[in-house]
Amino acid sequence: RWKVKSSLQQVLAPAGDVLFSPGRNGTESLRRARAEIGTPPLEYECRWQRDGEGWVVVDRAYNVASISKASMGQKAVQYIEEDGPDHQTLVLAPAGAPKGLVYKVDLRVVSRHADAATTEAGFSQLCANQRCVERFDCAETVRQTVIIVPGGANARVAPPPAVKEVETICLYERLADGRMVGYQRTSTFLVPDAAYTSESPFIEQQAARLLRTRSGRLIANDVRCYQLEYVPVADI
Repeated sequence: RWKVKSSLQQVLAPAGDVLFSPGRNGTESLRRARAEIGTPPLEYECRWQRDGEGWVVVDRAYNVASISKASMGQKAVQYIEEDGPDHQTLVLAPAGAPKGLVYKVDLRVVSRHADAATTEAGFSQLCANQRCVERFDCAETVRQTVIIVPGGANARVAPPPAVKEVETICLYERLADGRMVGYQRTSTFLVPDAAYTSESPFIEQQAARLLRTRSGRLIANDVRCYQLEYVPVADI
């Protein structure tokens, strides 16, 4: 297990302030997001495990639950189920949300890529830290579907699901003292696929059309950069 500190360094709105948070006041949402820069880092635990073939992979269910608790409250995770390394379902009741408001979140990995760790001569020129002894990079895109669970204390009619794809790119460096440091960038895209957005609010459907170039390339509406530090739990 590792103790992680995640510090927000930068928040960008590639498509402009208005589209930073479709359906809401994008300019105000961007202001609030940037106000978190320089605040105390988010702290949580994460862990890796070996799969059936002996590869070291993330313990996704554990890590997702850990980050959710750290960011939304220790009692936020009501339920989590994993039916494979690429699919998790959570039920969340964030601290501070209206009483009885519960969300169901579906997380499905749609792509991933990893570069093998390297310690070859000259690789240190690519490292940001002079004490780096190993470097490895990875990227992953997750389709995130969020719906409000109807019934119970939530008497109002649940709105259509919010569907996004979040691309996460991480550049890791292992240091001589056993710690790891990293740079992480998350880019959020509204999903343009009609199969997923046909029930989305009209304003989100319009925003999804605006978040495309003339050539059809998608534009992220929300990009955030983080500085990461990993310390083995045994060393704390």
